Amino acid sequence: MTSGSIRGFAIVEHTADLGLRAWGPAEKDVFEQAAVGMFSLICDPYTVDPALHVDLEVEAPMHDLLLVEWLNELLYL
Repeated sequence: MTSGSIRGFAIVEHTADLGLRAWGPAEKDVFEQAAVGMFSLICDPYTVDPALHVDLEVEAPMHDLLLVEWLNELLYL
């Protein structure tokens, strides 16, 4: 996917590791795409059937930190 798409993600090279860019028209879309992108490094997230629904609550003083906390919680679960 490219940044010209309405929503999506891209895995990018980084000096020490890999980076992830996510975008979308609304914050929820960016969070969703960031999660799909993160899990695409582990498996093909489009072939995994949802087996569990979990409500999450995370807090952070800024949106970028909130995204990091949310992704950390997803990895933990």
